[in-house]
Amino acid sequence: MAIHKKFCQLNNPLVIIYLHGHKKIKGAMVGFMKEEESHQESPILRWHLVDEKEKMTLGVTEYGTKFGTIVETGDIKAIYFIEDNSVLQFD
Repeated sequence: MAIHKKFCQLNNPLVIIYLHGHKKIKGAMVGFMKEEESHQESPILRWHLVDEKEKMTLGVTEYGTKFGTIVETGDIKAIYFIEDNSVLQFD
């Protein structure tokens, strides 16, 4: 998947995600959730974003509780990658 490939290449995970319905979310991509975690080729279902100032936390508190925003892959219309000013468009 194009998003995953780009995610793995980033030094700076800051993005703006444009969703269907004209909503946008700005944050740092810190992780993803797959259909089958143990399978390399399993599709990514959701992306985990946190506020820019919290990107080093990976979206997990000291007690192991997750925080941030979970975005369904199918809801994404486009992603703007701040690091290199590139955009991935989706139908």
